[in-house]
Amino acid sequence: MIQVLESLNQDQIVFIKRYLKENFHQQDELNTYIEEVSNYYEAELAPYYVGLEQKSITGLLILDDVEEEMVYGRIFTKSFNFLDEIRKIFRNTDIDSLLLETPEELPGHSNLHFDYAEYMMALSAEKRKQTLSEQNEWISNQEKRVSLVPVAKEDRDFYESILEIQYDMEEEEAKERFDSLIDEDAMHGFIIYADCKDRVGIGSCYEGESFITLFDLTILPEYQGLGYGKGMILRLLSDSLGKNKKHLLQVTSSNLPAFQLYQKLGFEIIEQQLFYDLEIS
Repeated sequence: MIQVLESLNQDQIVFIKRYLKENFHQQDELNTYIEEVSNYYEAELAPYYVGLEQKSITGLLILDDVEEEMVYGRIFTKSFNFLDEIRKIFRNTDIDSLLLETPEELPGHSNLHFDYAEYMMALSAEKRKQTLSEQNEWISNQEKRVSLVPVAKEDRDFYESILEIQYDMEEEEAKERFDSLIDEDAMHGFIIYADCKDRVGIGSCYEGESFITLFDLTILPEYQGLGYGKGMILRLLSDSLGKNKKHLLQVTSSNLPAFQLYQKLGFEIIEQQLFYDLEIS
């Protein structure tokens, strides 16, 4: 049985949080999901789907967005039957498939297909020292070959074009990202140069109290596979800014070369989000 709900009352929230805590360690995120539904979800479909069996929860689906015949949502379940019941419900709509985000593998189902994964990876301050020590000779040999220059206003077109092309970012979003690198003290953007002359990529970081988050790590396609990506990461790690801080970054499973590079440099997966396509028709 699945309850289809327009909203959640306090008793239901407590009940669902217990399920998420016991099975997925995600109880604290529920309030954020509910807030996002309240603020951003505008579809005619009800946003919450709760599977119940003998007073126990078997699954939870929270819808994020609906675009034409595709639904995006977060799902938490270990039940094959819950997936089947969800398909039955959506067969009565115009929806062809659901793109589902989940922290753990979903049970096998003939209409369920793995799409991709997003990994949050971390490098501790101690591991950072070890990595830089192990890579010291490489860094010394590449010192003049790869350099990072802080972004300036005249770099706007180059930086924003990479965000739009490589990350499919909207023009306004790319503009806001670049503005934050110029205006905010905790944000730092860089242009990656090869041999002090060719612009081969971009990279940025956010400086938190106890961590550094790396993002926009991009080497242009024509320069990939030449060591510039490795040089960029090692330059960022060796910056005194993050000497005693954990470093974080995010990468998708589709970007295998980058994922393998981060692993070789000591980064470890601390969190994952898996994406599946559930066919309805």
